[in-house]
Amino acid sequence: MRLYFTGGEVPGWRKLLHSRGAHDIELSYHGMRRRRVTPARINEHHPTDLPDGATESVLLNSGGFSFNKNEEDYSREQLLEIAADYVTYVSDNLDDLDLFIEFDAARLGPDWINAQRRQVWDHIAPDKLVVVWRAEDGLGELQRLCDTYSNVAITQTALTSEQGAMDITPHLPRIVDTTGVRLHGSGITRPEVIERVPFASVSSTSWLSPSHYGDTIIWANGQLKRYPKKYKDRSRTRHRQIFIDAGLDAEAICADDSTEVLKLSIWSWLAWRDHLNAGQGVTRPWNEGSALNTENTPQAVDTPPDQMRNSQLPLVGDFPAPPAAHPIARRPAPRNRERRMLPVAAIEHVTDTAVDVDGNTTSHTRTELRSVGESLRACDSCFLAARGCPGFEPGAACVYEFPAQIREARQELAAAYTLLEMQLQRIAIGKMAEDLAGGYPDANLSAEMDRYMRMAKAVREREQTGVSLKIEAHGDAPAAGIFSRIFSPAAAQQAGQLERPRATDDVLHQVLQGETAV
Repeated sequence: MRLYFTGGEVPGWRKLLHSRGAHDIELSYHGMRRRRVTPARINEHHPTDLPDGATESVLLNSGGFSFNKNEEDYSREQLLEIAADYVTYVSDNLDDLDLFIEFDAARLGPDWINAQRRQVWDHIAPDKLVVVWRAEDGLGELQRLCDTYSNVAITQTALTSEQGAMDITPHLPRIVDTTGVRLHGSGITRPEVIERVPFASVSSTSWLSPSHYGDTIIWANGQLKRYPKKYKDRSRTRHRQIFIDAGLDAEAICADDSTEVLKLSIWSWLAWRDHLNAGQGVTRPWNEGSALNTENTPQAVDTPPDQMRNSQLPLVGDFPAPPAAHPIARRPAPRNRERRMLPVAAIEHVTDTAVDVDGNTTSHTRTELRSVGESLRACDSCFLAARGCPGFEPGAACVYEFPAQIREARQELAAAYTLLEMQLQRIAIGKMAEDLAGGYPDANLSAEMDRYMRMAKAVREREQTGVSLKIEAHGDAPAAGIFSRIFSPAAAQQAGQLERPRATDDVLHQVLQGETAV
């Protein structure tokens, strides 16, 4: 998957991206037009100090998101003029573009957009054109576009629709496999969305989030973590060693230096991209293609006339029928194999023996689930390999195991005490690090201390045995008895009654007899 970093139209950001090894850049034509009425040619800003073998890959975005978000700011005439200028700019810079996204201003209508595709883009560079699919067009239109064009863009809003809308994510792998289309994720800001879809390329503004919103993006422990602004001090202190290992200035990051924080963001996004491309996600290689989606070669003209403007395109209402769908390549049925237990647990057979009152012995065998000490971790893919793991050996499985068994109350209590001791050790090390950093109170250390106290309380409660009953009553009504206040006046009256009525003479006679006996 190719990850395009947006914002390349800003010279400072483009230079920063290249300095950190991010050479896949997205330029916004609308952004360049706002900065300069006549945008400069792309090759005028090509970097000249790239490492050997590195080249800049440029994706040109028309700026359709801004036009569609603020439709009331642009009249139809203004959009047509910008569209005509965009066609000219694409034609003039075609050799320096890897991809360009069509002018997809929704206000111009689907008829205009379809005419634009057939009468302009199909004759310029159909292999570099990226058409845009919108959720309101339906799954059938997505299938048609993927059958017809090499590159189709899907926005994040189309993948994260409102509740009740159709989720197209399960359909995308099938569409990619049967058509060979290259899906482009346009403006995707959520990594979990990218990981679920077989994108060939993605453009994202998220790398700029730290400078806009003050959050922190860190690649740690095989995950792309994003911490909100209110947690930035704690998160940056916690991952300080990662910054140092990545060759970044940890002091500048903790001091909220905007440039250094953006360097961290770029490094994290690149690490996450490499993680996906190494086979950890569902994305597909960028250059993977198929003969199934080969474009039809234009026969009538090669390029539109130089003076032709988009506003002059004939808006025909009846387009030719879309080409027939490619035959679906049926996958063969998977070959059955012998099933095995997942290697994360084991099944143990336990035999119970019982003797009845007559001395007869009966046996019953049952199965129980047990944990296993060994794991599937391999040294080459383990994150500890870069941390100086003493058991690291290239090409080997993990040498460590952790056999554990908790089947009785005493074993559970022993495990709780072990965790409590580990937590205390962590706090001691954290206190030492706090002192070495100058003694400034560390929020992470305080949180771990609070965690220890909660764990200790849970262990104490676990050790307590016996049963106790405590009843408390509070109030200002002295006339009410305890039973009437807890239960009801009727219950209190019944509790004060004798088991059966007794005559007064009988009670006096019983008392007198007792005194005589004494």
